[in-house]
Amino acid sequence: MGEEACFAKPGRDWLPRLIVIDGCNIGRSACGIGREAVNCAGLMAVIRWLLVRDFDVVAFLPVIYNNSHNYNVVHVHLLTKLEELGLVTFTPARTGRGDRKAFINYDDLYVTTLAARHGGCVLSGDKFKDILAQPAYSEFHPVILNRTLDVKFHFLPYDVVYHKLDVFYKALPELFICCMNITTLFLPSLWLHFTYSAVRNNRLYIELNIMISTANSIIPVRE
Repeated sequence: MGEEACFAKPGRDWLPRLIVIDGCNIGRSACGIGREAVNCAGLMAVIRWLLVRDFDVVAFLPVIYNNSHNYNVVHVHLLTKLEELGLVTFTPARTGRGDRKAFINYDDLYVTTLAARHGGCVLSGDKFKDILAQPAYSEFHPVILNRTLDVKFHFLPYDVVYHKLDVFYKALPELFICCMNITTLFLPSLWLHFTYSAVRNNRLYIELNIMISTANSIIPVRE
C-alpha cells in the first residue's frame, strides 16, 4: 500500500492518535547500529518531531536510565525537563515474589496498556513477542499487530540541524510502519471508527499518573 493511503491528508473530522513511545528501544536506535546506550537527545528529537505535527506524545523509560552514573545512557540531563513537561514517564523496577519470575523495568506493558486504553499507536522496534504469546494480554494484541510504528535514524554530518520547527541532533528520524496489518486509519481516527471516543479523550495525564503510581494495575500478576 502506498504512502498516499497510509498518510492521506487529514480531513476536518480526523483526530491524531496518541503516540506512546518505547523510550528504551527508540533511545538505543538513536545511538546507531551498535545500540550501545540510550540516547536521550535522539529520543527528544523524535518527541519534538511528533509534537510539532500536533500529536500527543508520552514516552516510557525504565527508571534505571534516569541516572547520570549509568553508562548505558547519554545526555541524561534532558530527561529532567522531559519529565517536567509530562513527555517522559519512568517505569519502576519490579522484584519477584517467591518462585515467580521478576519483571525488572518491564515497560512494554505500560506502553501497550496506555496505547490500548486511548486508541493510540506504539512507537517501537520491539516485536512484543512475549506479550503476544500471553492470552492474558490479548487486549493489547490489536495495538501491537495493527498500530505499531518504528523509527529509522539517518545520521547527519552536523551536531545540530534546524529545519523550520524541527531541531535534530546528529540524526534525522524517519517514521515507518512495521505492523502486520496496515489500514488507512493508522495515525488518524475517524468518527465512525471504534477507537474514536478513546482518541478524543486521550489527553488524560491525571489518569496516566494514577496508572504509574499503582504498578499492579498495569502489570497483571502471572503465577
